[in-house]
Amino acid sequence: MTMNKAILPAIISALLATSAQAATLYEVADTTVKMSGELDAYYKVFDKEGTGVETEVDENGVISTWANLQFDLSTEISDSVTAMGSFEVEVGDGTAVVVDDAWMGVTGNFGTLKVGETGSSFALMEKTEVSSELNEYDAIYSDSETDGRAVRYQKALGPVDLSANYSFASDTLVEGVAVGDIYALSADYARENFTIGVAYLNGDTVESMGVSASVVVDALYAALTYTDNDKDSGVDFTTAALSASYAFAPATLYGSYQMQDFDGTDTDLNHWYAGVSRDVTANITTFVEYSDTDQDDALQASQFVAGVYYTF
Repeated sequence: MTMNKAILPAIISALLATSAQAATLYEVADTTVKMSGELDAYYKVFDKEGTGVETEVDENGVISTWANLQFDLSTEISDSVTAMGSFEVEVGDGTAVVVDDAWMGVTGNFGTLKVGETGSSFALMEKTEVSSELNEYDAIYSDSETDGRAVRYQKALGPVDLSANYSFASDTLVEGVAVGDIYALSADYARENFTIGVAYLNGDTVESMGVSASVVVDALYAALTYTDNDKDSGVDFTTAALSASYAFAPATLYGSYQMQDFDGTDTDLNHWYAGVSRDVTANITTFVEYSDTDQDDALQASQFVAGVYYTF
């Protein structure tokens, strides 16, 4: 399950991400196992129309829940090489318990090499994704799941983070068409409060490239993303997004404007959202969000979401 919870997205992601509240389950010899988790609950009202016909609506809204436990492992192989791994056990709305985001790898002066559900290097384009639960239209293929069949290499060279990954026989669908094997490359430059990155993705049926930048000025975060997407079948298109958030005691305001421009058609898409979040405690966050999507007569949609995140 992919969820966007970064109100102020991390500019440079850690090679081995662990929760600030992660508890050490045990340490044996050179091996450490840590556990963290999250419990979410939210209320959503959704209204959607296609070609003038209401296709999905729930005026009374729905309640959804989601929970996960994350386990992070590390073993010192030598003074300069560490083996590591991570996986999540999650469940949502009473569905079956599943294991997700499982990967293992090694890290050292040579960089970091992972296999499994490694995530995509093209996710660098997600700097403009500041919502908690709403749809995003800024970087179409950045949230592609690798289904545990990917290899990824990451290396920091001074202020530049490099990433490359290859996904074998991906099941990812783009407008109902499987994109097959995918590889992606990215480079992200960070200096003080500013970042700018480029990324390239190529699949059997799709090719995408983009640039994304962000800046932090005191309590203000702002980001811009642009992507160009070419498909073997269907309509080529570009995306653009501008997002910002502002933190002040005791809340954070955030919003985004995103658009898709389809070549040679009159069905361009415009999407915006706004929200506010508040940290009740260090590990309990509440939020309220609203979004509106307009694609001429092809799509009219709106969402209202209010929820709570409880991390541990």
